[in-house]
Amino acid sequence: MAGRRADRTVRKKRTAGLTQQRPAAAWTENKVRVLSTELILERLAGFGIVTSVDEVVQQARAEHAASAIAEGWRERFPVSPHSVDDDFVDLAARVLWERLLPERRSFEQLDARMQAGYGAFLANDVVRACDEWLEVWEGFKPHFEPEMTRVRDVDAIFHGTEYFFNWCQEFENELGNAGVHDPRYWHARIQYVNELLAQFFAEDDQQLLGNFLRAEAEALWSLGERGQAEERYEALIARLPNFAWGYIGLADCYWLGPEPTPQPKDYARAEAIYRRALAVATLEDRADVLERLADLYDDQGDAAIAQLWRDQAEAERPSLGRLWPETAVTPSVMAGASHKLGRNERCWCGSGLKYKRCHFDADRAQLQVP
Repeated sequence: MAGRRADRTVRKKRTAGLTQQRPAAAWTENKVRVLSTELILERLAGFGIVTSVDEVVQQARAEHAASAIAEGWRERFPVSPHSVDDDFVDLAARVLWERLLPERRSFEQLDARMQAGYGAFLANDVVRACDEWLEVWEGFKPHFEPEMTRVRDVDAIFHGTEYFFNWCQEFENELGNAGVHDPRYWHARIQYVNELLAQFFAEDDQQLLGNFLRAEAEALWSLGERGQAEERYEALIARLPNFAWGYIGLADCYWLGPEPTPQPKDYARAEAIYRRALAVATLEDRADVLERLADLYDDQGDAAIAQLWRDQAEAERPSLGRLWPETAVTPSVMAGASHKLGRNERCWCGSGLKYKRCHFDADRAQLQVP
């Protein structure tokens, strides 16, 4: 959703050469993996790289990526970078690390697991994606240094397929969706948020910070902890008064969701919170608050008032014009859908949530790009 996470930016692996198609006789990770540790060390010695189990373990404890170990070998020993078997050096470093120090996974292992999670996500299996990513998060923890106090600090050393900055926000969002299938993931979401914010205590990206604080409050509400959720939302609003999604998240709880929504819906309380947001002169994403008010009146069957709010929202985006119909939004290209989804249809991502509670805002934000 808009205000929920940063745009996803994918980059190519620096080690892409290892994954490209090779001649049949070339080394692959699977070919190296079937060799015993002794045979791997013996073949490395044949290339002029003399090392041992103890030395590899020591190096793995000091490094983040197996590629750093391989680069160290090349610096210490006369290894030809153009040799047909040169890939063996990189692959041996990966396999030895995985085998000898399984409790401290290399960045290469974490990257592969992260991409397995994305594969599950694109297959609409959000639960499996979160299971993969929970393991990735646990694997990252031993690599965090005390001086890493902002999320972007990780990307200074992690050169995987995806930026850590993007992934950590997508993981937070999908834990919320997985909780629809199993509440354990809402508990995991709360724990994850608290662990990440404790590690990156100097985080200064206001959107990321606001999204994570909102995620904790949202998960508490979904678990039926209404009082705690309201306290977390109010703390978020007090800390980041310009962050519209703090107000939106709290107000949504009283009529739109997440479940459990009050019965009957408390429209008046929700409207008071939206109006409270609009009273902040420096509020960001003001148009999104106005859109929520329009939706709220639509939900009550008052189309005339809803249109007045929607007109105000349009006025907040003077250069964008009308980019979508009133009752539907074009689905994200990720959906591969052939029709426009209404707000109350199930989201294209397979989360089980209504479209308006899942990717509605994110898809609309894509349409607004000039």
